[in-house]
Amino acid sequence: KVYKGVFHKANYAGIFQFMNGGMQRLGTNAKVSSIEEIATVSAIYRPGPLSAGVDKMYVKAKEGIEEPEYDHPIIEEVLGKTFGLIVFQEDIMNLVNVLGDKITMTDANVLRKLLTKKGLSETKMRKKKDLYERFVKGCEKKGMSFVQAKSLWEKMEYFSGYGFSKNHAIPYSIISYQCAWLQTYYQNQWVSSFLDHEPEKRKEAAINIARSFGYEVDSLDINTSNKRWEVLDNRLVPPLTTIKGLGDAAIDEIMYKRPFASVEDLLFDKGVVARKVNKKSLDAMCRAGAMESLMDERFFGSKHFWSAVVVDKPKNKKKLGENIEKYKKEGNFTKGEQINHLQALTGI
Repeated sequence: KVYKGVFHKANYAGIFQFMNGGMQRLGTNAKVSSIEEIATVSAIYRPGPLSAGVDKMYVKAKEGIEEPEYDHPIIEEVLGKTFGLIVFQEDIMNLVNVLGDKITMTDANVLRKLLTKKGLSETKMRKKKDLYERFVKGCEKKGMSFVQAKSLWEKMEYFSGYGFSKNHAIPYSIISYQCAWLQTYYQNQWVSSFLDHEPEKRKEAAINIARSFGYEVDSLDINTSNKRWEVLDNRLVPPLTTIKGLGDAAIDEIMYKRPFASVEDLLFDKGVVARKVNKKSLDAMCRAGAMESLMDERFFGSKHFWSAVVVDKPKNKKKLGENIEKYKKEGNFTKGEQINHLQALTGI
């Protein structure tokens, strides 16, 4: 269920290692279905393997479009799970260990390091040559030709430059799976947390991802928005913390004193502390659309409300009544003004 719902259907919301569009496409095209396959695509999705077209070869082999060819059954035993492709550093170690002539895993690890380093000393060059000769000798003993052995060695040399450690790839991929599992079985909590933790520059994209899961996104609201993204009846409620210029003290005061049935509740009746919820805070909330639920039939639009309540902030109910009459011709903010306010105050 986890693999089909997340990886096969490309439903990625903050899944570790699958934040990049290219990695998402590879995971989906390869239809990853195990921790090891997640590790494989994560190792493939790096500049070296991608430049060599390993991603395309892996997907084609996995789909059965191209059958991998093996020069020896032992090679298939080592590389069968990756369809003959050298993906991990451990692949090289296993190949030289099982094919070479008396090459231990300790020797194989030495070779792994030698292959990835340039400018080897004379001693290390001799060691590398010795291991090469023992590798070719072992291959020939097992029925491979010199040309096949040399070709495999050259392939290992080439891939050693960007072979990723399986010791790292597997733990990383366990985390990827855990993320996908949480998204599958605790989707509301996962998506809320995803939206909370995405940086501002990616917030709008994150909200669109959340929408693709079937959620509607509510407007900010002084009475329902909290400090974190929340899900209510399949609707995402954005937090007051998304409003720039609205500090923690103001949010705490608002959450403590609400619900507000009217604008009078906010300004006068509930005794909201003015130094915590000051004019700047009211302005940010109002222009971000978080106070629209407090607009009643006395107001002829959002700009009228803003002018009467915020710009010329009243000190009492009598002054509020005067402001409502004074600014009633203001009407609504234009669509352009609304967009500019949201962009400036929420980034969305």
